[in-house]
Amino acid sequence: MGEIIMRGNRPNAILRAHKYILLICLFSWAVLMPALSLAQYKESGMIKGARSGNIGTMERSYIEGTSPNERSFDGDPAILIGTEAGHVDVVRYLIFRGARVDDRGTHQRTALTVAAAYGNVEIMEHLLDAGADPDRTGTRKEVPIIIAARAGHLEAVKLLIKKGAYLDDTDLTGRTALDWARQGRNPRLIQLLENAEQQ
Repeated sequence: MGEIIMRGNRPNAILRAHKYILLICLFSWAVLMPALSLAQYKESGMIKGARSGNIGTMERSYIEGTSPNERSFDGDPAILIGTEAGHVDVVRYLIFRGARVDDRGTHQRTALTVAAAYGNVEIMEHLLDAGADPDRTGTRKEVPIIIAARAGHLEAVKLLIKKGAYLDDTDLTGRTALDWARQGRNPRLIQLLENAEQQ
């Protein structure tokens, strides 16, 4: 009788063992696959250097054949990454190496719209001098002058006016840069934009 019970339980024991083996395999796959995927799509030195501000790393990557228009995992071009990190030298280097200054990244951002949001006038000057379009829209179809005005960046707005930005552009809410300056109750910015509209 004991022998019959053992034989009767044997398929159950094998089934349980197979379940455990299957669970171990699934767990291993879930843990190892993301690591393997990341290793397969390792970021280039161009992107790492743009993030960290290391021009030497970027130059080595360029010599090895990496484009100055290289993109990150997220789809942001190196020039946008350098701009977001505030690395003026990175932006200058990428422009020197022929990076496209108006390339869009995630959420339709451009290097100029990001620089305008941060009020980084030095980077904005480099981008505009390299041919960046002062009226190229970014996130939510906003032009750089609206982004800068909403954030209250007087010098950034002044530079964009000097470079010929169109003042009557509106965002998705129908507001212009002047509307945002008025909403922010920024008298110097209001005066600057009103004077520019009258010219």
